[in-house]
Amino acid sequence: MIELLDHIQREKLPTAIITRNSQETAQHILNKHSLNFDIVISREDTPPKPDPTQLNNLVSRFNLDPKQCLYIGDMSFDLDFARNAGVKSGLYVRPNNHSIKNKADIVISCYDQFLIGQRAL
Repeated sequence: MIELLDHIQREKLPTAIITRNSQETAQHILNKHSLNFDIVISREDTPPKPDPTQLNNLVSRFNLDPKQCLYIGDMSFDLDFARNAGVKSGLYVRPNNHSIKNKADIVISCYDQFLIGQRAL
């Protein structure tokens, strides 16, 4: 994960986390692991996924075209969330989510694969 985040930072790509967790929980986890993201959006901020409001606002805030963006998640509502916002979807595969792989634009089972896939986008 650190290699991926370093790559994103070197490329000066904007970063954000959109979570169903609270802002307090998200900040605690980020601080615990010394992680920094440009924006952290939590359940207190806007309607929950798969409503695209959060992602649409984020894309607009970064002044990007949705087609330039990739949203990575590990649940079906994450993939619907990306699709509803017109953003490419990436599925981070876990043992219990293989059945939804066909819904994702990109399937990632480890962060090294993401780096290869990200360059191909």
